[in-house]
Amino acid sequence: MVDDAAVAPAEMATVTYGGQTFQAAKTRRRGRETVRDMVISMAVVGLGIAALMLVTWRPKPEAQVRVIDWKPAATAAQSASQYPLVTPVGLSDQWRATSARFESEPQSAGRPVWHVGYVTPNNAYAGVEQSDADPAIFISRTVDGGRPDGEVVIGGRAWQSYAPGANGFRSLVRTEGGSTVIVTGSADSAELTALAAALQNSPVSTN
Repeated sequence: MVDDAAVAPAEMATVTYGGQTFQAAKTRRRGRETVRDMVISMAVVGLGIAALMLVTWRPKPEAQVRVIDWKPAATAAQSASQYPLVTPVGLSDQWRATSARFESEPQSAGRPVWHVGYVTPNNAYAGVEQSDADPAIFISRTVDGGRPDGEVVIGGRAWQSYAPGANGFRSLVRTEGGSTVIVTGSADSAELTALAAALQNSPVSTN
């Protein structure tokens, strides 16, 4: 049995009525209970949200790469161009062509550009750009501010290497046979080199 005298005065308040003193009901300390109730409520709500997320969450599917056949575009481009067109030969199926065209581009000052773009085996981008436009203009606009950083020999041909430009792309450049060829993209140097090594003059290969 609890000794009333041991209870704190704040909890044993009395009232006087009609000359008699009565013990008031013990008051509850609402502050602590209110905070505790709020914490419990928030925890319950949080658990409910977490459970809902586990039930409804689904992993995002990877974006599908739309692979195209670049050869018809290359055949049409070769018939319209006045210089030997370069096309890739012997690339594995991990090199997935996603774009191919022969048309005027801003970087060529109105001259047609042969373009074929790939998703590389490492899921980066690498593309071939070829045009008989003024080399200084075509190179400057395509490398997008990249600076020359050395010469490399690939497949017996000398290429000028360019550091990444404003678009973040590295580039390999060579000019011969009346046109300038640029291999460029977000791919690393090894993959750009592999693409450059695969380029051969038309006719279009069936490989």
